[in-house]
Amino acid sequence: MIGKGATSGPPSPEAARLASGFEQRFLKETGANVSARLAVSLMNREAPGFFLAQFDKGRRRRFTCLIDFQGRIPEANFGIDGGEKGLIFTHRSDSSSNDVWMAFYSAEDYSRGRVTYSDAFNLVKTTHYSMDVDLREPKKLLRLNLLMEMENLGSPVRAIPFSLSEDLDESDNLRLKKAMRVKSARLAGSAPLEFAQEDWEGGVTIFMPADVAAGQKLAVEMQAEGDFMRDVDFAPATNYPLSNTTWYPRHGSLGRSTFDLRFHHRKKLSVSSAGIRIREEADPSATDGLLTQFKIDAPVALVTFAIGPFERHSDSLKRKDGP
Repeated sequence: MIGKGATSGPPSPEAARLASGFEQRFLKETGANVSARLAVSLMNREAPGFFLAQFDKGRRRRFTCLIDFQGRIPEANFGIDGGEKGLIFTHRSDSSSNDVWMAFYSAEDYSRGRVTYSDAFNLVKTTHYSMDVDLREPKKLLRLNLLMEMENLGSPVRAIPFSLSEDLDESDNLRLKKAMRVKSARLAGSAPLEFAQEDWEGGVTIFMPADVAAGQKLAVEMQAEGDFMRDVDFAPATNYPLSNTTWYPRHGSLGRSTFDLRFHHRKKLSVSSAGIRIREEADPSATDGLLTQFKIDAPVALVTFAIGPFERHSDSLKRKDGP
């Protein structure tokens, strides 16, 4: 019990029932892994810490109070990234969605009359992505081999959370069946890294073998795959990701990165993506394949792509001040 008149002792049957399936229920309903969030707070020695409580009975029925001083769950799993540190919400089973009753700042934020964005608490900055994207069977599977070049932004870091597939719905078990699943992670050229990603989770947390010091640069290799491609009804043999923004791991919501994207696909199809297409040639890893590469040297917020039987056309326009 919490509140006036609370006494110690064994929990009531109602409280035990509520607690018994809490973590898996919360994971399914929100995509947030509570154990991983606690691990990030403990291993990185966050202060203040993280608090979550769920209540039931009474006129309000079941609802949750979350206080996350670093704003990680509000940002990653609710899309609330204006620096809010607390949420009170309930899950609506009729729509498989969460109804946020209140989002609020810390007492310190209110007293000083201003607040920073949630990204102020980012642990690392991802400066560059290098990706090999396997699209040889786009109707069945999207496979990623990627290298993330990062830099520690502040205090020593041991656990780093990333968002991934977080905007897939609970309804129709979409997040369970279609999410990108991490198969392996390692420091570039080094030993494998431990990581946590549960069923229904909209993210993944990787664990460093030792503290990453402030300002230290690191490169993490990751392999992921999932049935994450969408068919286009009006355009046969054309596919693109279920989400343009969540098909690869990201830390924070306002970051900007450069990209080197290499798409492996069959010869009869073409890939369209962001940036400059610098080559399209026979794929040395497949006899009936093409390798198409795009690069983006100016940092951007996101990248996406589509694959299909596209026709390419080029044209030029002369302007008064030059070509």
